[in-house]
Amino acid sequence: MQWNCPPTWWYKCNTDGASRGNPGLSATAYYIRDDRGDLFYESARRLSDTTNIHVEALAIVDGLEYYVKEQLLPVVIEID
Repeated sequence: MQWNCPPTWWYKCNTDGASRGNPGLSATAYYIRDDRGDLFYESARRLSDTTNIHVEALAIVDGLEYYVKEQLLPVVIEID
C-alpha cells in the first residue's frame, strides 16, 4: 500500500498496535504528518499484556486525543 498525503490544510494520523502473543506484551504508536507529508509529531508507548485488537484501538484513541488537544483538525485517520 502506498502512503498518500492528506488533502490541503488537513493532517493525517497513521496508527499501529502490536501484541507479542495474543494476549501478550504490547505496544501502540501513531505519527502525524501535514498536507506536505512532513512529520509533525510521533508517539509510542509500551503496554502490559493485552490483545492486538485492544492496542490497535488504543493507537487510534491516542492519536485522536492528541488531535483534539492540539486542535489539529480536520484529520484523516489511517490504520494498518
